Amino acid sequence: MEIAALMEEGNYEKEAPEFDALASSPLLSGDVKLCVGENALIVYALFETIEITFTNINELSLAEYAVIIKLDSSFYSFSRMGCWLQVFFDSLFAAYNKAVLYAMQISAKPIFTTQISFHYNEGSFSASNIASLNLYENCLVFLPPDLSARRVPLNLISSLHEDKDEITLQLINKQNYYFTQLACAEEPLMHILEEQINKLRGNSQEIYAKLDITLTAKQITQITGLMSIGAIAPISQLMSLSPTFVAALEEKLSLSSIAFVYQAYKRLCDNTQIWLGFREDFIWLITPSPDNKFAALEFFMGNDEVVDTLVYHTGGDFNTCSALLTCALEAVNYQHEIICFSEEDFHKKENAAYYMIFKRNMALPYVCKSFAGRVIHSSPESWQRNLLELWSTNGIVSVK
Repeated sequence: MEIAALMEEGNYEKEAPEFDALASSPLLSGDVKLCVGENALIVYALFETIEITFTNINELSLAEYAVIIKLDSSFYSFSRMGCWLQVFFDSLFAAYNKAVLYAMQISAKPIFTTQISFHYNEGSFSASNIASLNLYENCLVFLPPDLSARRVPLNLISSLHEDKDEITLQLINKQNYYFTQLACAEEPLMHILEEQINKLRGNSQEIYAKLDITLTAKQITQITGLMSIGAIAPISQLMSLSPTFVAALEEKLSLSSIAFVYQAYKRLCDNTQIWLGFREDFIWLITPSPDNKFAALEFFMGNDEVVDTLVYHTGGDFNTCSALLTCALEAVNYQHEIICFSEEDFHKKENAAYYMIFKRNMALPYVCKSFAGRVIHSSPESWQRNLLELWSTNGIVSVK
């Protein structure tokens, strides 16, 4: 189900008591009534009603005698609530978290939950806080009351370590997340994490074994370790593990209506640099331009759908760009149309849920800002001509 549909379903428990408070803000001051809704905090003043949508809330905090809500360019402070202050904050934070989880397409109950302290660095952005941590069948989520909340997909975890009362997760894009202050929850969390990752890999192994019946048990384990379902890997590395597995994937590519593009990339580019991602419903390729300045993203769908070639600036680092493209795709449930949104697109009302993800996923903003253009698969000749023209926009691309 698409994220927007999930957000519109309104599957929240409808408990909406009103709270009396004193509002202080550049936008509003005076006595108000507050009602925590499904997707927003409703503020009833004497002559106006203000809706503070959870999409636009960047931080919630409980200060002395007041609840502070920070937005992009403003804030609200609600005080004089007496013994109801904590009740209001807890109600608001719970509803806020529900909206975040729905945006992340999480509706199931967690299989494990605990309180943790976390810290991580994403480029110039650093975060550390205390948060609730929820572990689900295919992901882990930690939920502080701000934009540092993150969803960590288990199929994209490349390493998992436990050392000196700290658990470290690393994703395929080399991003690390550190969890501490786990106390007695550390051992069960590690156990269940390993169990769930192994379960996902077991599912991948079953699918790969059916795809290529000649694979040995060792090869299946190696391939799954390199590329579980929904992840990505260089074709050259897959080839080193099993040429027959790559041949089986290429057979699937040959059945697509745009099969010609794969053959074209093999002529135009360094074959060892082509990356491939696999799901049961489609395959995707990420290919560098000859000068490594661009990455072309192709989708080979399992139905008759044809998706345009999406081209991205790599910043000179194709491997990192490929990993981030995959992380961004996974974050929006592999809905390819989202990863070429402009920031203005995310601000549209109908894309509110995607905007919540945009603000809580470092890969998605990077990918969208790196989008260079698209090429339509009109004919093999015109597609190649237009692709080379796009690739050459920042310099001459030589094609052998």
